[in-house]
Amino acid sequence: MVVNKPAHSSRVARVLLVAPACDGEDVGESWLAYQWAHRAACADLVRDLGLGERVRIHGGVPRAEVEHFYERSDVFVFPSYREPGSAVVLEAMAHGLPLVVCDRGGPGANASDACAVRVPAESPAQLARDVATAVRRLVAEPDLRLRMGEAAREHVVATHLWDRRIERMMDLYEQIAVPRTTGAGQVPG
Repeated sequence: MVVNKPAHSSRVARVLLVAPACDGEDVGESWLAYQWAHRAACADLVRDLGLGERVRIHGGVPRAEVEHFYERSDVFVFPSYREPGSAVVLEAMAHGLPLVVCDRGGPGANASDACAVRVPAESPAQLARDVATAVRRLVAEPDLRLRMGEAAREHVVATHLWDRRIERMMDLYEQIAVPRTTGAGQVPG
């Protein structure tokens, strides 16, 4: 599903962070979704950094409420470096959100530089710094945020809808089904 949403034009952005991490930078209002196992650690970090007024911790939410988070967000941050898939990233792109993801596994592979800041994962400290830098940039540059969000929507429509996936798979099958010939023009047998 592709949803058009009005973008916020001020420097304040709503960041949907799906991970147990945050820092003390002022990036506007943030929502933090994560696995319940990390709730206490995240709550402690938010309190210790004095972010209680700007960060809302929701934890697990019913699927029916997930759409509202996408619709109300301006940036989608998913810095997981162990994620083999990327369904949540595809959902965010379908909602026209620019991404900040690890350039590793499914999230990095299923996005392009036009719609995502793909951050290498070399160390936890480096990852945290680079994610924070990327979020700050997208918050400070609303035009970039809007361009990347539109590119995200276009990318997911062009590459991840089922009819596009079927076309790509059929092309691949046709490529491998074409008989190879030997140097003399003979099909090897």
